[in-house]
Amino acid sequence: MVHAWPFDPAWPPSGQAVEDTFSFQTEIITSRSGRESRRARREAPRRAVRHGLILHGEDLRLYKDILWNWQPQDFVMADIVRRVTLPATLSAGASTFTLGSPPGWMVAGLTLILGTGEDREDREVLTIDSVAGSVVTLTTAALATWPADTPVYAGLLGNLATSMSADRQTTNVATAEVSFTVRPLSEPARAVSAAPLLLDDREVFLRRPNWLERVASAMSHEVDILDYGVGPIYRYAPVPFGQEITGATYLGRNVAEVDDILDVFFRMRGRQGELWMPTWEPDFLLRGTSSAGSSTVRVKGPRVAEMYAASATHRAIFALREDGSVALHRTASITAVNDGQGNDSLINLITPLTQDLSSTITVITGWLLLRRFASDSLTVEWLTHSVANLRLNLTTLEMRPPESP
Repeated sequence: MVHAWPFDPAWPPSGQAVEDTFSFQTEIITSRSGRESRRARREAPRRAVRHGLILHGEDLRLYKDILWNWQPQDFVMADIVRRVTLPATLSAGASTFTLGSPPGWMVAGLTLILGTGEDREDREVLTIDSVAGSVVTLTTAALATWPADTPVYAGLLGNLATSMSADRQTTNVATAEVSFTVRPLSEPARAVSAAPLLLDDREVFLRRPNWLERVASAMSHEVDILDYGVGPIYRYAPVPFGQEITGATYLGRNVAEVDDILDVFFRMRGRQGELWMPTWEPDFLLRGTSSAGSSTVRVKGPRVAEMYAASATHRAIFALREDGSVALHRTASITAVNDGQGNDSLINLITPLTQDLSSTITVITGWLLLRRFASDSLTVEWLTHSVANLRLNLTTLEMRPPESP
């Protein structure tokens, strides 16, 4: 038997964020030289939801009754951000209802959960048979009559954790943490949007992090050490390039923004795919003006040429202009130049500039690095029904020709 989960999350500040985690699975084989071969083992991710509850009186009694008797059984939990309301009464025995414009997530095969949550035991689980225009047809007729403005949620079919805990504040009040695993392949396939911007057949991720949250960076470079315990120590770096893992929080101010970020993760299938991402840091400073049509950008100082002329990772640049536009270019080579303007570096581009580039109209110029997700799991932390934080951890990669997914 499938039961409708009767409780709503306790939102911040009294509760905690609702954590919605998506997990792909990637097999990675890394060669001695640091090159990766990656294969996605899941076409669709596994999903899990975690949130807090504040239980009082009848709610606490119902919670205990459910765990004593139904904990191992199947439940349908409301996907709290996929919600519409009935525009008119859905009568008992009816198997269709009409929406002015059904949302994109409302598709055939989707489980729905109806109910206001005011009467905890009064919710109903239904399944969509088809959506034609504004008419939603159900596989079975409604058992109860639902008035206009009743919330209709996308339902998640799955199971509670085998171990659930609750802290009693008084004899009649408790706080609990709910862990819920969505049954694999029980949801209709997610409609993932196409990448909005590509560079050399790879997606470009241009969303900027929320600098109010911690932005972390960890650098590493693999080294082999030969040490016999006495005498000299020998060190050898088999991988000719370093690696940076960055972690930053991205704020989704509405469900559409959250979906845009989540779609990137789905397109990459976790750690399997590759994308371009700016450092959003002033990695070098421009010298003078590089005119539109030019294929050369001059930057101050010789260090860029000395450090990155033979780099396997630093092979593209970005420029953020004052008007908010971003120029993206692959580099052909980096050379040193010493003339009347100074001792500098020349970044030679594969494609010419389409607009002038100078320090007077450019806010930041830096590296555009090839990256992949550092984890196969991504958690959406819903702070409200429409606002969420997403913490993205990405690692840099050697620049190589793109591979098919």
